[in-house]
Amino acid sequence: MEPAQFDLQTLVDRDVSYKKPFVCGGGKEKCDRRCEIAMIEIEGKKYPFGGACNRYYNLRRKVSYDVQKLDLVRLRQNLIFNKYGKTQPGGQTRPRGSIGFNRSFLVNSYYPLYSHFFTEPLESMMKEQEIYGLFLLDRRECTIGMLRGNRVTTLKYMTSQVPGKHGRGGQSQRRFERLTELAAHEWFVKCGEKASEIFLGEEN
Repeated sequence: MEPAQFDLQTLVDRDVSYKKPFVCGGGKEKCDRRCEIAMIEIEGKKYPFGGACNRYYNLRRKVSYDVQKLDLVRLRQNLIFNKYGKTQPGGQTRPRGSIGFNRSFLVNSYYPLYSHFFTEPLESMMKEQEIYGLFLLDRRECTIGMLRGNRVTTLKYMTSQVPGKHGRGGQSQRRFERLTELAAHEWFVKCGEKASEIFLGEEN
């Protein structure tokens, strides 16, 4: 308030009345305190008064502030839970179930310590330590897969064109056996090349 001169008798003689109070709606800051604001009428002019902040005084005097900079509680929560606290990696699904707690408790200042101390060892323990390639092959079928932990994943399944047994005898049988062995050899080579291609192309 700027310095000014006042007549004490005039101030004493002012007609002051209290009108019906109202509840503050919170404004653009979306405050949820729902403060009761008194409505005071002085010489025909109404003045809202009260509340936990200076909202109505600032409106009357046209005073503006950067509310985000003044909200130290929100700043503290952002530092504890977002900047320094451990967050989930992108794309990771949320764990099953949740526990709710009040973020205003003083003990939550230790959340960055707790979040790193308890989760990092568990994450390393949960990582798949051993990965095995699976290669199942005979003259009829070939299955290529991967064993990660206790989870088996099929990567490729193929069937061959190697002929079965031949019931005829004589030269025809021997010629057929040679062709069968040749086809089987080509089938085994094909499967081995495919397995190498898949296993060497796997990132993990």
